[in-house]
Amino acid sequence: MADDAPAADEVRKQIALTKKKPLAFALALGKKPEGTVLLMHRTKAAEALLKQARKIGETPKLAFGEISTEGTQTTFKCEKDPNGPMAKQLKQYFRSINVKRSVIFLGPDGEVLDSDIDDDVAEDVETSDKPNPQQEAWESRKAELAPALAKMLKAGQGDISKVRAVWSFAQEKSAEGDFARALKAADMLEGLIAQAGQTEATATPQAKAPGRKALAQSKLLWTQSVGKMRKELERLKAEIIKAETEDEDNEPEDLKDLQAKIADIQTYLDPFDGRLEIALTDAVDAPDVEQQAQKLEKCRGILNDFSNHLKDPFFDAVDTENGYVDVAISSTARTSISAIQKILS
Repeated sequence: MADDAPAADEVRKQIALTKKKPLAFALALGKKPEGTVLLMHRTKAAEALLKQARKIGETPKLAFGEISTEGTQTTFKCEKDPNGPMAKQLKQYFRSINVKRSVIFLGPDGEVLDSDIDDDVAEDVETSDKPNPQQEAWESRKAELAPALAKMLKAGQGDISKVRAVWSFAQEKSAEGDFARALKAADMLEGLIAQAGQTEATATPQAKAPGRKALAQSKLLWTQSVGKMRKELERLKAEIIKAETEDEDNEPEDLKDLQAKIADIQTYLDPFDGRLEIALTDAVDAPDVEQQAQKLEKCRGILNDFSNHLKDPFFDAVDTENGYVDVAISSTARTSISAIQKILS
């Protein structure tokens, strides 16, 4: 396989991601199964991946489009008919990197072009419906932890960013079938939830409403955070433009939609407007405790809106999985929101 081809671990990780959402793909079969090049990406277009696959692949046997996985069946929906049968050799490649999958190729209109599902894979499909002991243990722990986890996140108690990271890791490992590591992560989650409970138990039963100084500090924190998020987004946009412009494989028509895509990325920060700053200012200037309580409730509602917006898949990938440069957009927003929620609680 060419040196530029993704490593087996990366391919396995991306295949696991296709269980959650489809990805763009480009495929170049090798002279032997292990020489196959399979590229996948969350945001890049399949045609852009195709140019890269054609460049580093060993043969002209190419396909590109959208890849998704349901159960043990991985489906390749092609934007154009592939150059001949591909399923058998691709499945051999999967086996060489310890991925057991049925392989199906669909045409642009959804018609089946090629597939490879033999007895072994069929047996795997049947067996996969019967949870192994570790899977059963994970499902049980997941059901036990979910309510406490939801309560903790809603209350904004404990190390929220760490909890989110561990929970995401546990779900990712369970999706990959690595239930042993998912269970270890569950143990860690249980400890974090217990720590948050201890913090709640030792807290003042009836905490005083935040003072004007704390509210002003919250406003300053959010203003600075939004400023940082916008600077980080500008840095990401600049890197995308630089990388795509300098990519020799890109044709002029490939760059026509680049500005539109950049503008679309910008819209993800639009909901972080000035509402919270205004609401916090109103809370600071409230003439009495009753009116301040109403203003604070409005602030909490805005923070909940922001938290819900951060659930968009864009924010799961933008910091470290955008394909261009690591930034601190989601992490800045979540850390700031968590801190302000604690002040307002």
